[in-house]
Amino acid sequence: MFDRSAHFLHDQVKLVVHVKSRHHRLEVEASYVKGASLKTPVQGNMQGRLSESLKGVVSVTLFDTASGQDSLLFSDHGRNAGMEIEGNVPQVLKQ
Repeated sequence: MFDRSAHFLHDQVKLVVHVKSRHHRLEVEASYVKGASLKTPVQGNMQGRLSESLKGVVSVTLFDTASGQDSLLFSDHGRNAGMEIEGNVPQVLKQ
């Protein structure tokens, strides 16, 4: 299971997440390409906004760190990933 040793970096076009456990490290990078702006409900009214895209790019890498050296277990890259950004991203990542 992953612990609370996680690092998040973000800006308007990219989210980077690194999470470590005692024996593994997971790195995820997601790049966002601007998509459609959709209405969302806020307290019963459709007044919120959400940015959604089907053109995201995601890279995932998993390392085994048990031996003290990084041993690559898995690495892959995906295109056309569905992504949406809503709300205050820095605040959401702190939770």
